[in-house]
Amino acid sequence: MAEQQMRELDTAALRALGHPLRVRIFDILSREGAQTSSSLSEMTGESSGSTSYHLRILARAHLIEEDTTRGNARERWWMLPRGRVLVGSEETSATPAGLAATQLALTELYRQRGEWFLRTLQERLARPSEQWDAHLTFANLSLTVPQYEQLAQRLQAIIDEVAEDTRDQDDEEAVRYSVRLDILPSQNPPRARGAR
Repeated sequence: MAEQQMRELDTAALRALGHPLRVRIFDILSREGAQTSSSLSEMTGESSGSTSYHLRILARAHLIEEDTTRGNARERWWMLPRGRVLVGSEETSATPAGLAATQLALTELYRQRGEWFLRTLQERLARPSEQWDAHLTFANLSLTVPQYEQLAQRLQAIIDEVAEDTRDQDDEEAVRYSVRLDILPSQNPPRARGAR
């Protein structure tokens, strides 16, 4: 399988993503698939004029694109482009403006995704009679940098492969799942010997 395309967000794209409603729209498109400004208005509680405005800003930053396979002149559908997005590349974070934009975008993305995750989990737990269809795994590992990099690449490759294989799946039995991969050091790296 060909490696999935990766887009590194530049400072301008990160600034566009730093707005709470734009992050919410971006996240909805990621989780739910293509939407219109009207459907996003219903999901967010904002006016369709507001969602339309923020969609245009996201489109100008190339964070989303029009889904030309559906809709008409009065109703435009928007979706995420194929491939992965890298938020916070070393190059972008090397400048003060890029670092600030990265911090704002990542903080808002994780805040909103965390709130969505807790809401979804609480809704599932409130309906114990329904089939439990979530897989939650937590692990704390002691890894060297090469081991961490290998683990991250292996897990991402699995996600990329399944995403590519099922992206255009048109099966009425299919359910959308949100897959989240976070690998963060839980402590500061050891200081070099002799460092003070």
